[in-house]
Amino acid sequence: MHKYQRNSSIELLRICSMFMIYSYHFVTQNGFPILSQHISVQKFLFVVGLGSYGRVGVVVFFYHFCMVSC
Repeated sequence: MHKYQRNSSIELLRICSMFMIYSYHFVTQNGFPILSQHISVQKFLFVVGLGSYGRVGVVVFFYHFCMVSC
C-alpha cells in the first residue's frame, strides 16, 4: 500500500480557498439588502473584493481536488 504524504503548502492553500469561499457567501448570501443602503467607496470595495475572492477560491479548491483525485 502506497502511503500518501501531505504537502503542508497545498493544505494551507486549501484552507485559504475555503476562507475565500466563506467570505464570498458572507457577502452575497447574508440576507442584508446591500443595494438599498447608502453605498460608500469602502463598502463597495469590501463587497466587490470579497465577492471576487469567492470566485477565485472555488477555482483553486476544485482545481486541487481534481488534480489529487484524478
